[in-house]
Amino acid sequence: YMRAAAALDKGCRILDLGTGTGAIALALLSAAPEATAMGVDISADALATANANAESLGLAGRFSARQSDWFC
Repeated sequence: YMRAAAALDKGCRILDLGTGTGAIALALLSAAPEATAMGVDISADALATANANAESLGLAGRFSARQSDWFC
């Protein structure tokens, strides 16, 4: 479904709350080349790992990470 939606919209945006290492957002980006994703987590260490994973997978240009607890 997401691949079809991304293709129709000429790209879609994914928001991954509690992204941790970014595994879910990065897997979705791998499946939908037109998509971009933002991973949000309270942990700076987790976001550093997510950014490193995005870089190693060649997805850093389509993945951004933000530190937040969702409520502030």
